[in-house]
Amino acid sequence: GMLRRQSGSVVFIGSESTRTVMPGLAAYAASKAGLVAFAKNLAQEVGARGIRVNTVSPGPIQTDMLDRLDERQKEALRARIVLGRLGEPDEVAEVVCFLLSDAARYVTGALIPVNGGLVLG
Repeated sequence: GMLRRQSGSVVFIGSESTRTVMPGLAAYAASKAGLVAFAKNLAQEVGARGIRVNTVSPGPIQTDMLDRLDERQKEALRARIVLGRLGEPDEVAEVVCFLLSDAARYVTGALIPVNGGLVLG
């Protein structure tokens, strides 16, 4: 449909695990790194057809995935984050909504971190 309309926006959800090392996440990080590469290549392929492709890269977000950590592990994670807290799902959703909106009509091929300062730059 996007190709027929010559417009649209695709947003993938990556992970900051591709830019920082976290024990036990090697396979997860590798799969997310592949997703980032796919998104960048897709942005190149469909950009001339009016379709934007971006990736949001969440850091530690308070989800079921983090619920598996005990409080000591969560505290160690919070200590690595500049803002000193875990993110909330709505903070990621707001960035996704922006990328899907016309306000981001000149943004494509981007990797947008939402990480509270876990990874800078």
